[in-house]
Amino acid sequence: MTMQGFDEYATLARHLHELQRSGERTTEQAAARRESTGDAIDQLGQRLTLQQQRLTELAQLIGEPVPQWNAPAPLPPLSVTGHLGAPAGPSPQGGVAGQEAYPELAAGVDRVALAATPAPTPSVPGPRLPMSGADGPPTQQFPHPAPVVPVNPDAELDLAYRATAAADEAAERVESQAGQPAFLPTSSPLGRALAAYLIFIVAANIPQALLGGGYKSGSVGAFTALAWMLAGLPALAFFGAYISLTIWGRPRLGANQPNLYARLGFFLCFLALAITTCFWVTP
Repeated sequence: MTMQGFDEYATLARHLHELQRSGERTTEQAAARRESTGDAIDQLGQRLTLQQQRLTELAQLIGEPVPQWNAPAPLPPLSVTGHLGAPAGPSPQGGVAGQEAYPELAAGVDRVALAATPAPTPSVPGPRLPMSGADGPPTQQFPHPAPVVPVNPDAELDLAYRATAAADEAAERVESQAGQPAFLPTSSPLGRALAAYLIFIVAANIPQALLGGGYKSGSVGAFTALAWMLAGLPALAFFGAYISLTIWGRPRLGANQPNLYARLGFFLCFLALAITTCFWVTP
């Protein structure tokens, strides 16, 4: 072996060693990427499970129907390159990757092949199919399968994390809204209670005016008019406001329930309607 041949051999050996090391590094990087992607998918699955439980509990607390959760579709396996799904190609066992090889048929008894005798072609009237050649079979075009587009798992996981974060923000907004009462949500408990009692006091003035007019005209007796104007209507106004605050003045969520100020409302209803009674019965 000459010196030039030995140098070429050493160069080729180094190049082969570099190719082998590069393939090993590529395989290690793909395995690390596949492992990190699997861990990220597991973490995302745990986060989605907790989010599902949170949304279910939230729906039950606010009285909304529980959402129906669909089972997720199984993901395709990760390829060596770290992409979801493996492109079609030759497999070590032969055939195409992702497809099962045809099973071998059992060998039977050898048979003697007979000479093929051409069958006569009958003359059939009517249209004929187009022929590829003079006497060849008709040609038929089949659609080509769509090419397999590899999926980038990092981009898909990023989109999934963004959607999960948006769902968490929406759940927080729902919890914030559910933590506020439906009636005057931005007001203080005292302001909300005073507004409710005053609304029912004003509403009670309508029948008070009718009773006052009947009392003045003599169509309603004095006892009946005063009993309703001084006792019946104030009680109805108080209980109406209190029940309304119980239903719409308390948040659906939260352990701290606001004070309804029942004593203040009772005193306010009877005092205000007693004052208005003097106004409606005075001639």
